[in-house]
Parts: sequence; structure tokens; C-alpha cells
Amino acid sequence: MQHKGKWMITIAMAVCLIVVFGFGNQQTMATAPTTKPVINVLGSDPVNINSDRSFVTVQGEWIFYNNDGLYKIKKDGSSLQKLSSDWADNLNVVGDWIYYTRNKPFKEIYQIEMPAYDISGTYEDVTELMKIKTDGSSKTVIKSGSLAEGDPNNVYRLYVVGDIIYYADGYGPLYRMDTNGKNQKKLLDQFEEVYFYQDWIFYTNESRRCL
Repeated sequence: MQHKGKWMITIAMAVCLIVVFGFGNQQTMATAPTTKPVINVLGSDPVNINSDRSFVTVQGEWIFYNNDGLYKIKKDGSSLQKLSSDWADNLNVVGDWIYYTRNKPFKEIYQIEMPAYDISGTYEDVTELMKIKTDGSSKTVIKSGSLAEGDPNNVYRLYVVGDIIYYADGYGPLYRMDTNGKNQKKLLDQFEEVYFYQDWIFYTNESRRCL
């Protein structure tokens, strides 16, 4: 009987330990911090774009870059993936979308993904504003330019801040619109460099004065 009592006590203690440790593990799993994905507020640092367009930008663990096509790769050098054959300028990445500009393909090859060996003879001397998801899907033309002089649809400078696109055809004017291409508005007649901070836009004019 004494041996039986000892075994009962041992079994009861083991059950208690299992319950305690099991509950503790459940708490640990439930309360373990989850890593939130990094989402850019600025699609690319304006200093990067102002210097001479932007062929590289970063969001979280991913680097997005142009190398005879649009690619992404992790910072550790793994998971290289080609997203598009476009020669992508002015790269901006915010959330699930990459925004960029490209020279407009000729109509007869408009829908063809061109090989990287020679793209110079396949594009017109006008630009398009594009967006594509970071997985390479849903490539969309937001704005397409023309050969008309001063056409504001020829986007040469691009800045994405949150859900707003700021863009210019050269050094002015500066426009803004939603990321779906709607609600376009002109903000400045002319500028040279621009920087975005919270709700403010800082820019320089021809005299290099900061306004």
C-alpha cells in the first residue's frame, strides 16, 4: 500500500509538471513577438533620386535594383528574382508596390518582355510611369507620355510618399496625384531639388534658395 501511495504521488506530480510546462509553452508561443514587415514611408530617399535618378532602393530585407531589367534580392544575397525586363528608372518601393519610370515601348511590341541584350532600338523617346507588385505581378501603366513638347505625362522624376505620387517632367512643374493616377494637381511651377519631411515639402529654386 505504501508503494502504491508513492506511485500515486509521483504520477500526480508528473501530471502537474506537464500541465504547468505545457501552459507555460503555450503562453510563450502566444506572447512571442512577431516580426512586422517593414513598409517604406518614402519610396526612395529624395537625395538618391535628386542625384541622378534612382536605380536601387531598399525595403526591409529586400533590395530592388535595375540591371538591364528590374530585380529584387535579399540583403544576404539570396532569393534573386527578376520582376520585369523594363529598364526601370526612379525606383520607389512602398508596401506591396514598386513604382518606376521607363521609356515607352513601340506599340507593336508593347506587351512583349524584351531580352536584355538590346533595348535601345525598341523604345520611344517618351516615358511612362509604371507600377508593379513586389512579386512581379500586376504590372500597370499609370501615366503614358507623348512627343508633344512640355507634355506633363512624360515623367522624369518620381517620388512616392505613402499613398501619394509626386512627379515632374524634368525640373518642373511638380505635380502630385494618388497612386492610382487620379486627383492630379500641380504644386510648383519650377524647382530643382526637393525633399519631403512629414507634411512639408522643402525645395530649391533656380537661385539655389531653399524654400
